[in-house]
Amino acid sequence: MTKVDDELAMKMIRAMNEHDLDTLVSLMPWIPRRREQACSLLRPVFAAAREQCVSLVHPPEHFHAWILEVVNINTRGGKAAQTTANTRLSYLNVIYTQLMDLDLLLVNPLRGLKRYEHTRQDDPALPSPQEIQRLLFHAAADPHLNAALLLIYHHAFFGSELRELTWGHYLPQEGKLIRRFNVTPLSQEAAYALERLRVVAGGVFADPSERIFPYHDDEAHLRQVLLALCQQANLPYPGLRELRRSSLRDFVHGVDTAGFATRQQLDRAIKLAHSSTHLDSSGSVKRA
Repeated sequence: MTKVDDELAMKMIRAMNEHDLDTLVSLMPWIPRRREQACSLLRPVFAAAREQCVSLVHPPEHFHAWILEVVNINTRGGKAAQTTANTRLSYLNVIYTQLMDLDLLLVNPLRGLKRYEHTRQDDPALPSPQEIQRLLFHAAADPHLNAALLLIYHHAFFGSELRELTWGHYLPQEGKLIRRFNVTPLSQEAAYALERLRVVAGGVFADPSERIFPYHDDEAHLRQVLLALCQQANLPYPGLRELRRSSLRDFVHGVDTAGFATRQQLDRAIKLAHSSTHLDSSGSVKRA
């Protein structure tokens, strides 16, 4: 590791040992909104670990049972929602993944932990592959929206990830994009769509710090643009989450092509995507 990595590792391991959540979260490469959410959701977990003298670096044998109990704590009384519990586990998993990347842990303490499976009764059905292809056809007139939808559908991008992307994240010679947890090799269509945008941005002279997409910090802007397109094309609005889940349903993904931190997370998301829809005999699975 470099000197910078060594210093970061020392600060992170000290914060974990001291149950210092604020310092720990400040060292993570999260955008401000996710940093605030991580602090809010993980505070009961770190408080319980401190009060009960549970080490988060070298957890006890009963750690899985303990953590499942703790993530269900509702600060307002009662039991936390399953989505809240799973989100807490996801944020904690990101921290452990970072510690492993810095060679501070050999094994993720959450490995093998069975999380809650929860699908809301009002979850909308996923759009069919045919509906998505029609959507992409009509989006071709808007290069930014076309590229954004291709990244979501072909590579399971979150809307928040799109807002973070700059031309410095794009590797045109390799046809790849640097994202939160890994480097994603792009589909031919997605790479071509980004090349169209890069030409307008200056080609090889594109500013590495310039954002690729013009959408505001609020994800509602992208939803608004997508909704307008669907209304013009007389297509049902799929929703960004549903479009992302459709990627996990319709393509054969690895952790890199879908941007996941671990295979366990990816497998769980794929299972949820397949449980949210029913393909007819014409539905097919493609390789990303």
